[in-house]
Formats: sequence, C-alpha cells, structure tokens
Amino acid sequence: MSCTISFIFPHPIDSPAGGYKVVYEYANRLVADGHKVNIVYSGS
Repeated sequence: MSCTISFIFPHPIDSPAGGYKVVYEYANRLVADGHKVNIVYSGS
C-alpha cells in the first residue's frame, strides 16, 4: 500500500542541518519504499 506523505517546513534553508536533515533522510527512505513524499516550504 502506497501513501502520500507531506512534510511542511517554515522556510527554505541553504544546506540541510538538524531537523531538516532528518526529515530529508526519512523522505528518501519513504520514497525508496514506494511512497510519494512532498516537502513544502510555507514561507521564504
């Protein structure tokens, strides 16, 4: 069963660090498992 998962960040960053990095790692693993992942930035 495939799911669509969305992560919402408050603003974009120049290089992944901290919580952002963890979310990117989770997103990559979820995509590898066949899920669709959206990463959304709420502001600039």
